[in-house]
Amino acid sequence: MIKRVHPAIRHSPFVGAMAEYWIYFQAFLRSASGMASIAPSSRWTARAMVQGLEQLSGGAIVELGVGTGAITAELLRVTAGRCRCLIVERDPQLCRRLRERFRDAEIVEGDALNFDAMLRERRIRQIDHVLCELPMNWFAPPDRDNLLADICRWLKPAGSFRQLSHLHWLGSGQYRCYFREVTTRHVLRNVPPAGCFICRSPIHKPLARRLESRRGGEPVRLLQR
Repeated sequence: MIKRVHPAIRHSPFVGAMAEYWIYFQAFLRSASGMASIAPSSRWTARAMVQGLEQLSGGAIVELGVGTGAITAELLRVTAGRCRCLIVERDPQLCRRLRERFRDAEIVEGDALNFDAMLRERRIRQIDHVLCELPMNWFAPPDRDNLLADICRWLKPAGSFRQLSHLHWLGSGQYRCYFREVTTRHVLRNVPPAGCFICRSPIHKPLARRLESRRGGEPVRLLQR
């Protein structure tokens, strides 16, 4: 005998939240190194990541490593179609879930390390903001440096790079190599407690010489657009 599930239970916020946690945790088991946490971001973390984007009109925002879309939902809500939002996720199963959840969003199944080519293919000339939920501290240093260098080149001078973080004592130094202004927003109402680095005023050419010195002469890829 098949038992019917009451609609109030099937569509309850609790059931929806647990389903999202389970989908995210499955993705974590498939590729732990590609996930920033063991659980989706809370709505308070999502609000911290998108704070200040409400007034943006026109332009483009790129979100990297979106997982199940906890922050994506808040991003699409506050921008309300006033700008182009490129939602990038590498995991095919998560991408299918994202396309079901955000039917009108521009979901891209791809690797953030192909950042430059991804934007060129879509004829994007500059971007206003980048929201990054990737575990940047676990990236190989050359991959992390190349991605940050690409982001700096594509960002508008008044734009921002926003990095989700669960380890606030790590990372601020590496971001200061790429941005003149780095501030932190802390969010305790998250599992685990989280926050984000808000990075502004991207640094371009001087960076390569600074990193080469730091690495003993190993070159950093900085392409020209």
